[in-house]
Amino acid sequence: MPNIYDARYRVTVVDASNVKLRYEAFDNFCLLDSLQELNLSKNKLIDDFVCDKMGRLFRNSKTLTVLDLSDNPLITHRGVETLHRIRSLRKLIITGTKAAKYPFIDLLVILFNDVNPNCEIII
Repeated sequence: MPNIYDARYRVTVVDASNVKLRYEAFDNFCLLDSLQELNLSKNKLIDDFVCDKMGRLFRNSKTLTVLDLSDNPLITHRGVETLHRIRSLRKLIITGTKAAKYPFIDLLVILFNDVNPNCEIII
């Protein structure tokens, strides 16, 4: 991190794993227009509503390629569905979520890949 403001400095990776982020905290991610990787694993408060918010916040992102939502037990298949809006995603990690245990997860992956064929979903 630079000691003083530098307009050329860009945040490309955020590791916010295991920090108990709440829904309102995600408003702070909206100006990270160079973000490439976002690790939100082990945040027990992240749920489907947060996924919907992220889908809306990053829908115009051209840089976010990796989103790690592993070990967030409140995320279901409904939350994962809302992430299809992030067209730049190349890897979505959902291990340890309710969505990963969804009986029709294979169908969800197929539908997700219809919208974003370049995204690998890791279950």
